[in-house]
Amino acid sequence: MRLLIPCVETHTCGEPTRTVIGGFPNLPGETIRAKQVYIQEHLDHVRKSLIREPRGHRGMFGAILTPPVSPDAVCGVVWFDNAGYLSGCGHGTIGVGITLVETGMVPASGPLTTFTVDSPSGLLRLSVRAEGGRARETSFENVPAFSVGSDLAADVPGLGRIHVDIAFGGNFFAILDAAQAGLEIRPDKASHLAEVGLKIREAVNAQVPIRHPTMPHLDRVQIVTFVAPPTRPGARYLNTHMFGDGAIDRSPGGTGTSAVMTALYAKGKLAIGEEVVAEGIAGGLFRGRLLRQTALGDRPAVVPEITGPAYITAFHQFVLDSDDPWAEGFELH
Repeated sequence: MRLLIPCVETHTCGEPTRTVIGGFPNLPGETIRAKQVYIQEHLDHVRKSLIREPRGHRGMFGAILTPPVSPDAVCGVVWFDNAGYLSGCGHGTIGVGITLVETGMVPASGPLTTFTVDSPSGLLRLSVRAEGGRARETSFENVPAFSVGSDLAADVPGLGRIHVDIAFGGNFFAILDAAQAGLEIRPDKASHLAEVGLKIREAVNAQVPIRHPTMPHLDRVQIVTFVAPPTRPGARYLNTHMFGDGAIDRSPGGTGTSAVMTALYAKGKLAIGEEVVAEGIAGGLFRGRLLRQTALGDRPAVVPEITGPAYITAFHQFVLDSDDPWAEGFELH
């Protein structure tokens, strides 16, 4: 049996998003989280096929568009990477925004097209800016973000004791200065960043208990963020994010920028409305700010906004053949 999966490919400051726009059966579930669980339990072979070699690679990232579950949303989205599924993705949100407007799935309405998208972590409010007849960048109002704690200690084999800030920006992040781990944020150091990031994540999750106040299934750090002084004029910091099974985010990171801003705010180092420019390992820039204070259950929270560019790179029709011995792909480490 052959399954045809149409996708639109984008990159956001160098980080890919493979957006599935069709080919899936009707997905049961009244929430995007329920649809995500259904895909994970019944259709995970599709994720593996699209992410792994020979169709993908270790750093590939994906999105599956679904029917909306909220009255005002244009669609839903499920995020996936080389290890499984995520509750949020900022670079992917930017890429999906460009995809929806550039392909006409969401009709453009002048220089700024606004709409909402359902995600596993909540409703995302997108504004896609057009210039010269082209969609250029997406701003999105993220779900509420909050700090778990600042300068939390964890003992990491081979590193000793480190201190991290933990914040939720759509995913849970452990944030630390790269120098604390003896690292440099450079493209030629990506493998080492990934290796150390995996060790830090394992140690933090074993030693620091966390749980989202309204989504209790989110109870572990998914992403490790390394921060260093910027190299681009105007940037506040340079960072990269280790996610999945040792993948390195090429972009400045959308949920990552949300988490870093939230950690800075918790330390009194960032004000509501103050703009932050974040630099990614590939040299791209995102703009971010905290729009307002809010609450998440009984926990104080903030609402981040992130802006960045994305570009369509390809339109694919993937063929998944059940007779293919490598239909679910493979991984090289």
